[in-house]
Amino acid sequence: MLAQALDLLRCPVCAGQLLESDGALRCPSGHSFDIARQGYVNLVPGAGDSAGMVEARQEFLAAGHYRRLAEELAKEATAVGAPGVVLDVGAGTGHYLARVLDARPERVGLALDTSSAALRRAVRAHPRAAAAGADAWKPLPLRDEVAALILSVFAPRNGLLSVPDEKADRLDEQLAPNFELSGRRTVEHSMFLAREEAAQLVRMGPSAWHVDEQTVAERLALLPDPLTVTASVTLSRYLTLPS
Repeated sequence: MLAQALDLLRCPVCAGQLLESDGALRCPSGHSFDIARQGYVNLVPGAGDSAGMVEARQEFLAAGHYRRLAEELAKEATAVGAPGVVLDVGAGTGHYLARVLDARPERVGLALDTSSAALRRAVRAHPRAAAAGADAWKPLPLRDEVAALILSVFAPRNGLLSVPDEKADRLDEQLAPNFELSGRRTVEHSMFLAREEAAQLVRMGPSAWHVDEQTVAERLALLPDPLTVTASVTLSRYLTLPS
């Protein structure tokens, strides 16, 4: 899929066109980006999530704990009629992108993430998905007007970190110059997690950078097994404003 995604990408250094040559993507100015043997390209290298975090996320999502959210995202995607690709910014393993592509068989997808470990998963998440390394905090290495739908699911933050009460208002303000809120709703359901699954939930997000495995195990040992928790996600939909 990377060859088909070349028309979507641009050089992150000079914004020039990228072409594939000798196992790399190159622009006319001579900037070069190696294609990994797994089939993804890292245009903006960064540390990103570790292999352990990505593995925990893969196992947790594969168990279906966030299936309800994936289904709701797929429903939202069916209402988009504009031409273009499905872009997932901070895609992680590509789990949500794959569910959306399942719902839109005429679309192709592009997963962006800073983590090489995540990109190795994302490039295999769906036959119609390509993957590239990019930093959500920086200008994306993409050409203009290539995306019909942009996903941002638990990115760039995820996990057990606190969520400020004013987060939704702040997000609306940040996007206001180019996007208008068209809908917001809560997706909520109960999850019944075995102790190891609860540990995966901690390890798969940024909390993994702040607590060690022993501390997690000690705290989880004090909780019931299985543990009942509520997943509550705010799903916001934005439309682009006329330029």
